[in-house]
Amino acid sequence: MRDLLYIEICAFALVILVLMYFNMRYLQEKFLLRQKLFALMILTLAVNLVLDTIVWLIDGKTGFAATIIIEGTTLLYVIISPLFFMMFALYSTLLIRDRHSIGKKTVLFLILPVLVNTVLTILNLFGGFLFHYDRHNVYHRGKYFFLISLIWLIYAVYSFIFLVSNRRKVPTRHIFPLLAAMIPPLVCGILQLFYYGLDLVWPSLTISMQIIFMGIQNGHLYTDYLTGLYNRRQIDYYLEERLRVRKKGMIPIGVMLDLDHFKMINDTYGHTTGDQVLVEAAQILKASFRKSDMICRYGGDEFIVLIDRKNGAEAEADIVRLRENVQKYNEKKKLPCEIRFSIGYEIFDIENQNSTKEYLERLDALMYEDKRSSRGE
Repeated sequence: MRDLLYIEICAFALVILVLMYFNMRYLQEKFLLRQKLFALMILTLAVNLVLDTIVWLIDGKTGFAATIIIEGTTLLYVIISPLFFMMFALYSTLLIRDRHSIGKKTVLFLILPVLVNTVLTILNLFGGFLFHYDRHNVYHRGKYFFLISLIWLIYAVYSFIFLVSNRRKVPTRHIFPLLAAMIPPLVCGILQLFYYGLDLVWPSLTISMQIIFMGIQNGHLYTDYLTGLYNRRQIDYYLEERLRVRKKGMIPIGVMLDLDHFKMINDTYGHTTGDQVLVEAAQILKASFRKSDMICRYGGDEFIVLIDRKNGAEAEADIVRLRENVQKYNEKKKLPCEIRFSIGYEIFDIENQNSTKEYLERLDALMYEDKRSSRGE
């Protein structure tokens, strides 16, 4: 009965993983290293589930064939089991850092526990200090079985510390799914360590992958990959909502911004610097407006910030703070070029506004008016 229940749990987990894997084929970001790594995590987890099920089913079966299958499967299972946790740690790192900025020391640190695990597993063939099978082919933990769990724990601790210490570098909606994904395997791992025969870590990791996947899917639909800001799709949704729902005592105000001389920056310093300008501009906007404000990349070098304020004076104070933050940033000379914004802003008249498209066109006109005035035209 217990074997049947475990098979059903693993089969259900495998179905979820298969659906998740094929659904990823429709993501536009599937060619990114981080997405490829996520797909590989799904496949690795599926293999671990299959191997673990085989080990579970053959445990206690006698005969030469059963002995070869169970010992070979267990050896392979223990060797590849930490690969999933290594990839999770690398995935967490790639969420914060670009692939080219991950140092050799970090890569070595992430690979080393897997190599140690492989060496220990091979040595276990001659000593059985990690695990062994008796003459009835019944599995038993060895004296140093905890080393396997310790290797898994190293990756979990690294990922947790790395994500928490770098949480301000990316939006919370990107960090939270990874942190939440650690809870199911942590709980099941602790229970499995103290209650022999309980085997729920791999099925629980399917839940973890689903948590991460939902975060990725949401990010794909509603956020701009480069800057982490909301995308144009969210602007339309928000403005349509504001036409229907009014916040008492607050007026909706839209701010449209355009990066000055952005084409010249790309032509002079290259598109890599241009991308960095967009990223830095997004960070300046986040620092200048409230967390409750919707900051969007409208397209290209244009941004829109949708805010709710008690009056126009509060919005003007936001604009002043933005210009001050731009000046402070340029004084640091982090880039070979300066960041400058042309800005247009206006109250969104819920009573008389005919359409969101008309409002956005009005913001665009105000922004270009500011651009022309800054050039002295």
